Amino acid sequence: MGCPECHHIVTEKNQTTITLLARGGALCAKCHQAQAGPVLHGPYKNGQCLICHEPHASEFKAETRAEVNSLCLECHAPKPQAGNTINLFGLQSISKAEFEEAPKIELDPSLRFGHPRPAHPVAGVADPLHAGEKMSCLSCHAPHASKLAHLMVSANGGESVCEACHRAVDKQKEGKPNGQAQQP
Repeated sequence: MGCPECHHIVTEKNQTTITLLARGGALCAKCHQAQAGPVLHGPYKNGQCLICHEPHASEFKAETRAEVNSLCLECHAPKPQAGNTINLFGLQSISKAEFEEAPKIELDPSLRFGHPRPAHPVAGVADPLHAGEKMSCLSCHAPHASKLAHLMVSANGGESVCEACHRAVDKQKEGKPNGQAQQP
């Protein structure tokens, strides 16, 4: 893909003007299929894709601005607020009201445990439902849209991802293969 996929480029004489072909989510939807569900992630719903995604270059999966958990915690961890805008990743900003609307979670100082319960792992361990992956926010939550509250993913035909994961952990302890989670 090149610049013209997203930008209208006009050069007249010695001046080049570059404009976007569309704004927000409408621009992204030119190439990416929109996800639907009764529960939508706030920035996704509002077409604020650039809060989480860097369209020009990223070293992270899905062209995100950071590793999954760091990305999510930018809005979902408590932090001091000053002024009417909250800076994210040093490049993006959202209103204080938008930041306050995002549910907050508190993790231990290592950021490896604490959600949804104090000793529950969120990083640094294998994901029981996704072979070869590490546990992350995406182990349990969909990033854009879900049929379930809190953007929860479903597992194995619609069962609770919590039950599926804990059953997989029990099977691993018994030496049996685990199940695979499905996105919403």
